[in-house]
Amino acid sequence: AGGQSRPDRHDAAGRPRGGKGPAAERRMRRGGGAKPHSAPKAPGQEDEAAHEQAEAEEAALRLQRMARLEAMVQKRKNNFAYLKKVHGGGKFWLNSVLLTREELARFINANVPRQRVLMFYHLGISCSKLLDTPPGGPIVRALTQLLEEWEHHFASNATQTVKLMLAKPTTFLYPQTPEHDWDQGPFKPTLYKFSNDIAYAHLHTPHVPFELDYFEVFVSLCDIMSLVYNKFMAADSYSHPMIYETIVRVDSKVKHHVINLIAKELTDHSTSMVKAAMENLRGGGPK
Repeated sequence: AGGQSRPDRHDAAGRPRGGKGPAAERRMRRGGGAKPHSAPKAPGQEDEAAHEQAEAEEAALRLQRMARLEAMVQKRKNNFAYLKKVHGGGKFWLNSVLLTREELARFINANVPRQRVLMFYHLGISCSKLLDTPPGGPIVRALTQLLEEWEHHFASNATQTVKLMLAKPTTFLYPQTPEHDWDQGPFKPTLYKFSNDIAYAHLHTPHVPFELDYFEVFVSLCDIMSLVYNKFMAADSYSHPMIYETIVRVDSKVKHHVINLIAKELTDHSTSMVKAAMENLRGGGPK
């Protein structure tokens, strides 16, 4: 009494003047006040985090390429082993038709071009020379160049003429495939010409003065190709994406020229054998 009255610190609604209200007070009590903002990362820390993430992603891709490469190599080795057994005679093609050695010989003599045995012979001889090549990038580069030369050697005259015009001149009769920088992209083979003729770096075409046995040549080719595929399983084959991509391209050529070609012919022949057997059954047996 007699003193100055203190100003009312509450408004008409009973809320403290200048306060944040009951809801804000409850939030303050629960959260212990406003949450502090996280301190921004330093530029060095951001770069390090981005680098670690990039390394993790690359490691995942590397493992993926390794798994796919292992599966591809194993599949091709199984393909070659199966074709080799079938050409040995007495095996069922796709578990359906028994193909004897005599039956295969009749089919090959009647339907397979005679040039094919020479094609497979030159491919097998040339691939055997690559077995001393280091695994990974070197063997991939050599096989890619070899297949390019092999395709040219057995191409039509028109195709050979065009490729001869586009070939790179060289002063060496036996050119050497230059080293390839895989960081620049997949390896692209190049044909070389010496004295207006194609010079081969890896293809060997020796003269054969006698008739080749188709079965022996094809079985040997299957063995050699399996050994070549084993050399694909090197660390840099799946660590470097460009080497892996080149292997995939090489595999597609081998599959096209050898595996798919033989498989289609044997499948067609087996189908015709089944149809002939069914016709014999419908007609009451062979006459």
